[in-house]
Amino acid sequence: MNRSSNVPGKGILKSGTKSLGKVRRVRFANAPNSRSLLSMLKDISAQIIQRAWLSHTNKMIFRLLKHAICAAEFCVTHEILKKVSPLEAKLIKDPTMQCKIRFRFRGETFPPFIVFKIFLHTDGHGYKYFSGKNVLMPSSEAVVDACKLMGERKFHRIIVEDERIFPKSKVTDIMDVVTMQDYIQVRN
Repeated sequence: MNRSSNVPGKGILKSGTKSLGKVRRVRFANAPNSRSLLSMLKDISAQIIQRAWLSHTNKMIFRLLKHAICAAEFCVTHEILKKVSPLEAKLIKDPTMQCKIRFRFRGETFPPFIVFKIFLHTDGHGYKYFSGKNVLMPSSEAVVDACKLMGERKFHRIIVEDERIFPKSKVTDIMDVVTMQDYIQVRN
């Protein structure tokens, strides 16, 4: 006979038997029961589906915004600029100004901010980009107003960061990139 089937003592199952009769269940205080485990799995699954759906809708909205911005550059640039910034719209309306406006997205969170750049066409020398950092003189009222609007701490932090990261180049932000040379300068 097999040694496993001749086990002495009570309460120990032989290999051929199914159960002793009464089975005592041990419940642990920290262990979740099957219903709560199933509920947790359903909640996790629902969160995964919700995140996937939100990501999908954000991508679709971004794609629609991108197409709308591209269409706006060719059709309704002046009307949009008039709503966003009336002073720049008056500047663009001037017939002596040969300029082009490009709309871009900016921001680290969704939905992004829509910003614009004004490019002035110079005769045969390409486009020149107007940047507030290059145009504003240190002692002008515009700098004082920017400091008041942003707050001194944020204003000084931006100035110091620009000087620390980009001490020699005129390009201080990826938004200032106009040419391939500027792009290479920012990336290096």
